[in-house]
Amino acid sequence: MLLAEDGDQSLLYTGDFKLEESATCERAELPRAGLLVIESTFGDPRYRLPSRAQVIGQLLALVSRTLRDRGTPVIEAYPLGKSQEVTRLLTDEGFSVLQHRSAYALSRVYEACGTSLGPYALLQGPPTPGHVVVVPPRTPGLDMEREVRIAVTGWAVDPRAKYRLGVDHAIPLSDHAGYDDLFEAVRRVQAEKIFCTHGPGTFVDRLRAEGFNAYPLDRCSDVQRRLF
Repeated sequence: MLLAEDGDQSLLYTGDFKLEESATCERAELPRAGLLVIESTFGDPRYRLPSRAQVIGQLLALVSRTLRDRGTPVIEAYPLGKSQEVTRLLTDEGFSVLQHRSAYALSRVYEACGTSLGPYALLQGPPTPGHVVVVPPRTPGLDMEREVRIAVTGWAVDPRAKYRLGVDHAIPLSDHAGYDDLFEAVRRVQAEKIFCTHGPGTFVDRLRAEGFNAYPLDRCSDVQRRLF
């Protein structure tokens, strides 16, 4: 997040955030600010995300079952952030992890900064049986049999997500605040004006219905623009 202050006004820009900690990141801290620009990706009630413990349990159970059935779990995750979290979750449970080169390069930076991801290695050619493979979304097939594709994304709350993403399973492990946590973030910041971006336009209406002074960032007036 970015907090900007000039002595008279303060503005908090959130970017994407979560209120709870993950395996590799601390929870977001939300200072008070007069103006709030909030990324509201999941600003719709259908994106009330399951508990973290439930989602992680679902992921680990699926990986275990796939390996037991002599398949190879291939987890599709963004190279920055999600790949590192998934790797840490898996290595903590004793799974052997191979990472695609794009994720591996970033994971080395994590390690250099003091965030351990456990034992993992670079994917080089078709993986040997018994490994879990972490790759970016829509990475082509790995030239092996019994490959089971698993997407980890908040969009997986939608039961149709696995078809849209082209995977066998989709699990709602998210790097973004869900609907309820977006509201909680707005309450904590206590901004006089709230500008919403990167989310459904209806989120502004829902904030207004709860008494918040909210606007869509992409359609704010010239007067509001001068607030920046």
